[in-house]
Amino acid sequence: MKNSPRQIISATSLAVAAAFASPVHAAPVQLCGQTLCYEYDNDPAINDGLLLFGAPRLLGNSDVLSFTPSVFYATAFGTDGFDERTASFHFSRIWSPAGFEIGTISISDSGDYQLLNGGVVSASLKLQSRDLVDDGHGPGYLESVTTENGFSSSAPTGPAFENWSFANDIDPAASFSDLATSVDLSIFGRLQATTGSPEQIAFVARKLSLTVATAVVPAPAGGLLLATASLALLARLRRRAARD
Repeated sequence: MKNSPRQIISATSLAVAAAFASPVHAAPVQLCGQTLCYEYDNDPAINDGLLLFGAPRLLGNSDVLSFTPSVFYATAFGTDGFDERTASFHFSRIWSPAGFEIGTISISDSGDYQLLNGGVVSASLKLQSRDLVDDGHGPGYLESVTTENGFSSSAPTGPAFENWSFANDIDPAASFSDLATSVDLSIFGRLQATTGSPEQIAFVARKLSLTVATAVVPAPAGGLLLATASLALLARLRRRAARD
């Protein structure tokens, strides 16, 4: 007995509904460039920055990551208008397969804004990185470093949109006593738009890109290698002098 079209559609609808009702299992995503690898969780319930920052992608054959937010904006209208949007994106691990230290992590943050008849817009970005591995080169295995920067404007723009931008950076290799061979990174982003009278409109939107640079060789490891080679050469010269 053949099923009717209505039964087939009903069965298909139930299957689709069941698929969406099934729990989404979080999974780590790894992006590896020329010298660096990044790992993050793809579950927005755990990594809520996915909803506003969007998912990062590697730019070509490089270590540069780019976020292209499509909905990260704040808008305020009229008397006592206020809108704030915040998001935090967490990289659970950043490391170099070659064992290099993680050096400067820099973010260029940018977007546009509009202020009609006054109001205030602002954008801020805070970075925090923690040491994930005890490399035994210092007492500070659980070290962390934090930095924050931002932009703010209250100058009316008129109908035209104005661009805004600023940069923020953090340097685990320079900040940690221990080696920074494996670190995490949290990016906290905030946008605010405020108005105070009926004729005011304030709007601000965000885009950003992320660049990570590495030290060529972990300095303590490089220093240890040089010292070992020097001692071996000195011992060889002494043995030769004794034979002569």
